[in-house]
Amino acid sequence: EDVNCFCVSWRRGALCQYTQASNNVRVVGAEIAYFVNVLMDDYGYSPADVHIIGHSLGAHAAGEAGRRRPGIGRITGLDPAQPYFQGTPAEVRLDKSDADFVDVIHT
Repeated sequence: EDVNCFCVSWRRGALCQYTQASNNVRVVGAEIAYFVNVLMDDYGYSPADVHIIGHSLGAHAAGEAGRRRPGIGRITGLDPAQPYFQGTPAEVRLDKSDADFVDVIHT
């Protein structure tokens, strides 16, 4: 099966103070959603064929992307960050409604 894999490196946005990094999640998620829209519009990708994987804060960035681009096929959250996300509304954190299938792996 042919696949395309893209890595989003947001090191500069994640290495600042944690409070700022947790806020940067929304910006990163918006950029990922924009990229998925470009893939759809310019290359005929279906959002149902997209699988976004994010670790720690990246799990919530993946959720933000899914919230902004409905129809994402799958999101996998690897050890999603808890500080500033635990107990918050679904719009702020990775949630089961962010993709057709959402799984979370805790280690």
